[in-house]
Amino acid sequence: MMVKFFAHGQGEVAPAVKYLIDEFVVDYDQHRQPKRDAAGKVKRTRRTIMPEVLKGHPERMIDLVDAVPHRWKYKLGVLSFAAEDAPTEAQQRQLMEDFEAFACPGLRHDRYRVLWVRHLHVGRVELHFIMPRMDLLTGKALNIAPPGHEQSFLAFMDLHNRRHGWADPMDPARARDVKSIAEAPERAQTRAEVNECVQAQVGLGAIHDRVSLLEALKGIGFEIPRAGANYITVADPDMPVNKWRLKGKYFHVYWTADTTQPPHSAEHGADAGGSARLAAIPVAELERCVAEDCAKRRAYNLGRFGDPAARRCCAN
Repeated sequence: MMVKFFAHGQGEVAPAVKYLIDEFVVDYDQHRQPKRDAAGKVKRTRRTIMPEVLKGHPERMIDLVDAVPHRWKYKLGVLSFAAEDAPTEAQQRQLMEDFEAFACPGLRHDRYRVLWVRHLHVGRVELHFIMPRMDLLTGKALNIAPPGHEQSFLAFMDLHNRRHGWADPMDPARARDVKSIAEAPERAQTRAEVNECVQAQVGLGAIHDRVSLLEALKGIGFEIPRAGANYITVADPDMPVNKWRLKGKYFHVYWTADTTQPPHSAEHGADAGGSARLAAIPVAELERCVAEDCAKRRAYNLGRFGDPAARRCCAN
């Protein structure tokens, strides 16, 4: 299972809500470009399995977000499972509750809203969510995934994957050496050239970990605007459309040329989804990390938004 936030969040939320619940979606080609008919109209295709609203009301969510006065109006994301995870209905519901508790500690349920929609048409479980980026009591901006949030949600993700034996998206063993992306041919060519260069340098021993990989990419003229836990974004300063997000085994922060596979251990009846990385981390350590981060979030939320109960006590 992985937690992913999308860059959307400004302007009208209706198109995002429509995508989550609509019976028909845009039909794309292998380059992720919309297919068009003879008249130039974008083609749409029917989902094989209809989306299911698990919590919230789509129309009310649209009204709520439209009323947010801030530039950033909503947060959009997904809890995405691997096909082999096959989470039960109860596990999905519990994960939704745990996610809300982790994302909004210190806030009562009436101070935020979440629309949860389940997608199954992709051959696996996806739990999509939308929430207004505003505390509904004070009207102040509420951002559950501010800059630097990746480590916080990585700990949350790791804990649940470790407990249930779900697939670990951060496990280098699950990734291909490099990952191809459906995109326009000219962009695909540059990506292929970079990937081939990286693979060649790995074969020669010049690239053997994240540090040497970054140095090699900079050495051939790329800038590195961002390096995430399982990807690296490179930019060519001499090209107008110049950024590529590179994914695959070599681009994981944990990858090394001599990565060893520690023996698997099991806790809570789970085998960490076969992930050597997760098997090496005790559940108690992950629980501690999540609890500490949750406490920090709670303290921040109480400081920023206040505690209505405490406020009433002071008034008395």
